Amino acid sequence: MSFQWQKGGSSKGQPGYFLTFGYDTEIIRKLKATIPAYLREWDDNKKRWWVDERCERFINDIFPGFLEGVIAQQCLFWGGK
Repeated sequence: MSFQWQKGGSSKGQPGYFLTFGYDTEIIRKLKATIPAYLREWDDNKKRWWVDERCERFINDIFPGFLEGVIAQQCLFWGGK
């Protein structure tokens, strides 16, 4: 399955991640069951989910490898190792 993420804010300006993936009822069920409604939003126009940054571990449970990607990108922007 194709999965992409991008750092970005919710419609209310809360920090988090935009998640884009092919339609998959099981993934959507897991996302809704794991992440409380107040920490996620569906953008019907852009066909993507926004998830609060506090839910990184939940995102990684649904999409293994997500946290490694976040850490790798932090190194690019903040010069970390």
